[in-house]
Amino acid sequence: MIRNIRLNIDQESTKYPGDDIPSKVLTWLENNKREVEAERADLIEGQIIVILQGKHTSMRGVFIKRLPKNLILVSGLSSTGVSFTVMNQRYVLPVSVFVPLERSFIDSIEVQENEVAKIRDWTTENAADLEILDLITLEGKQETIDTAINNECAKTKGLKTYFVTPFTLPVGVDAMGAFY
Repeated sequence: MIRNIRLNIDQESTKYPGDDIPSKVLTWLENNKREVEAERADLIEGQIIVILQGKHTSMRGVFIKRLPKNLILVSGLSSTGVSFTVMNQRYVLPVSVFVPLERSFIDSIEVQENEVAKIRDWTTENAADLEILDLITLEGKQETIDTAINNECAKTKGLKTYFVTPFTLPVGVDAMGAFY
């Protein structure tokens, strides 16, 4: 499949004038545009989410921050193995439980948005393979997340077990078909 066809329609050239482009190529390009996802409104910072794809599949984490290109920063308890990870917003399932995070903490996580914006769109679908965490400053942030989650777990009975227990669906239910 041809992904990125670049046409020099607007440029004047003696070799390849724009009139020589077959109309079926232009029609194909119009019909096969990459769909741009809108930001999910149901994801709120501090919300507990279920990870549906990647190395932390079926684990629970906390939605920390929204990144460019529909990527999100997720973290969980370090004891469960879900440390900071970046993933596409479509591969998470929000839950109605929240962990209170201070706005100053969320704003203290700096992201090199220009570098993230340079990443091709089709590679961000599987963000776990990208080295995006190198573009985010996360020194000393995991302890803050662990403290916030442990404080919330101390208030709510069974929440610590909820974090540790892997998420399962009944047989015959498609997790990815729930929203899309």
